[in-house]
Amino acid sequence: MYDVCEDHTAQQMKADLILRVFWSKDTTELDKIISNITEMVDKQFDNMSTTFHALSARTKKTGEARTAKHAYFLFGLYLMPEFAKTLLQPTPRVNPVKFRLFYTTELPTLCNNLLTGVYTSMSEFVEMARSAYILL
Repeated sequence: MYDVCEDHTAQQMKADLILRVFWSKDTTELDKIISNITEMVDKQFDNMSTTFHALSARTKKTGEARTAKHAYFLFGLYLMPEFAKTLLQPTPRVNPVKFRLFYTTELPTLCNNLLTGVYTSMSEFVEMARSAYILL
């Protein structure tokens, strides 16, 4: 039974970038995504602060502490629609129906809840976002 579940999870991860990012212990792909988001922000907004760049680099270097990386990824999705589009076009790297539902209904609420103090920590925000996506 466990082997069947493990195979099913592996197939889900292969088909959905977000699940892969959330479930994989290897952060190589997530680090590349953070770099892509940072580059998109740089192109869209002139003269980003050195603090932004320092914190972006620091987030990538956190090693196995994935919570900060997941938060960066989630806010990149929320704040950079251009990045969100890359997950669907030209070839979908996520489940399009699940992603659209998460992106349009769940993610804005989650991010606003963090920004308005509903969540007491970044970890709580990330756990709520992970759960919301996985359970859709």
